[in-house]
Amino acid sequence: MGKFEVLKNGTLFIQKANIKDQGQYICFAQNEYGSDKLVVTLSVVAYPTRILEEKMRDIKVLAGKTVHLECRTEGRPVPIVSWILPNHTEVKGSITEHGRVTVTTMGTLTIQKVSVLDRGHYKCIASNPAGTDTATVRLQVVAAPPAILEEKRQLVRAEIGQNLFLAYCKAEGYPVPKITWIMPDNIFLTAPYYGSRINVHSNAEFICMAQNDGGEAVMLVQLEVTDKLRRPIFNNPFNERVVTRVGRTAVLNCSADGQPMPEIIWTLPSRTRFIGTPGFEGSRYHLGTDGTFVIYNSSIEDTGKYRCAAKNKVGYIEKLVVFEVIQKPYILTRPKGIIRGISGQSLFLHCLTDGIQPRFKHL
Repeated sequence: MGKFEVLKNGTLFIQKANIKDQGQYICFAQNEYGSDKLVVTLSVVAYPTRILEEKMRDIKVLAGKTVHLECRTEGRPVPIVSWILPNHTEVKGSITEHGRVTVTTMGTLTIQKVSVLDRGHYKCIASNPAGTDTATVRLQVVAAPPAILEEKRQLVRAEIGQNLFLAYCKAEGYPVPKITWIMPDNIFLTAPYYGSRINVHSNAEFICMAQNDGGEAVMLVQLEVTDKLRRPIFNNPFNERVVTRVGRTAVLNCSADGQPMPEIIWTLPSRTRFIGTPGFEGSRYHLGTDGTFVIYNSSIEDTGKYRCAAKNKVGYIEKLVVFEVIQKPYILTRPKGIIRGISGQSLFLHCLTDGIQPRFKHL
């Protein structure tokens, strides 16, 4: 079927009339008796296309989101809308990139999962037989800068020869941040890393860097390498004997060294234990930070064997301190004057003391 067709009843059919088809049409009818004609003036009504959006506008969108670029139009016949992308690709209601970019029947351009590569100028073209109109959208894609979810500054302690896993470095952002570890001597390792082990023998700093189009974030890990583990050892390894007088303050020494620093434990003759903490308030006992055990206001009851122990994760040692509290004897009974006795009779010379067995000497 062509553009024009005369039906059997004499009707002229014009397919998809447009402005070029307007004008006068003459219909002739004749037979052997005569003829007749009809003049018809055709006026094709059309309104030029007009885009209702601003001719130039800016739209910002966060990377990873979906953006809708509208292009509302008016005109008669209804304008046909197409879009010219920044890479000069024309989209007319079709689907590209597995459905990521589409144009709706209303002329709206939809872009899913926007990336920084989508930024640029998008041109909307609307046209009908009466004319064409255009509008431009400048799309700005803002990337979400990376954010490291762990503490930004960390201290890790390790011993020489110890296998160590550095702090977990996880970051969020869009596009997905790239994780890089900056090692001592400015060595760069991109995560994930499955290469050979890294040997570190001294204190060092490690930097985790997360980067994407939106920026970068860093986390600093300070590694403190300690000496090799050592069993506890007393500064004075021999058993000791400490003597003091009643009422005085006595200091029992139990200083020790080791790696890690050993914990000091004192066991009293009563089997009471003091472990690494000072004595309670009001107590006559105090455990010093250097391992010394202090006894205030010593009494005879404090006499006995005190055991001192030092332990850490690699060893345990113990020593004995014999503690003795002495006091000057005191005679409780003192007679007045001379004690007289009768020759041949028995008598008592009293000499009561404060617990000390007295000895007599005849002068």
